[in-house]
Amino acid sequence: MRGFEKVSYSDKDIKLPIRATKGSSGYDFYATEDLVIPPGEKVFFLTDVKAYMQQDECLLIDMRSIIGHEKDLILTTTIGNIDSDYYNNPKNEGNIGIGLRNLKKAFDIVIPDDNSTSVIINNEHVGYLPIIKDLRKENTVVIKAGERVAQGIFIKYLTVDNDKPKSGIRTGGYGSTSV
Repeated sequence: MRGFEKVSYSDKDIKLPIRATKGSSGYDFYATEDLVIPPGEKVFFLTDVKAYMQQDECLLIDMRSIIGHEKDLILTTTIGNIDSDYYNNPKNEGNIGIGLRNLKKAFDIVIPDDNSTSVIINNEHVGYLPIIKDLRKENTVVIKAGERVAQGIFIKYLTVDNDKPKSGIRTGGYGSTSV
């Protein structure tokens, strides 16, 4: 058994992750709010979705390739790993969070083609002063609520023969097993 549920405490109209086609391996996750990500910055949002799965499975979260390619975004964790015992944990019920980072640059250095920034010392041209171009406005990425941003893929994993976890029970929420 594996699947997705909305967390009980959310009042948002949440779309549960779905596969786009029969051949898709990933379940698309949606932004739950409008996100504005300036260049070089990051944002984090909760999906208000939890995943349940078998004990020997996990859910890997990755970017949707088109979002990464067209918008220059990556996950802040590069890949997310949702453990089976994250579901219904006491801290946040297993609410899956997604962090995004904008890889676009905020500024660029430009050398004009004309002589507008020529540097002349002792009547001799020695070079050009660079101009710093502000790209913050044009390179800010906006993700609209309801837009598909990431995908989750359920996988089975193996453990070693003499496997002895530190603890048998998860007590932590997002980002920590608290063991």
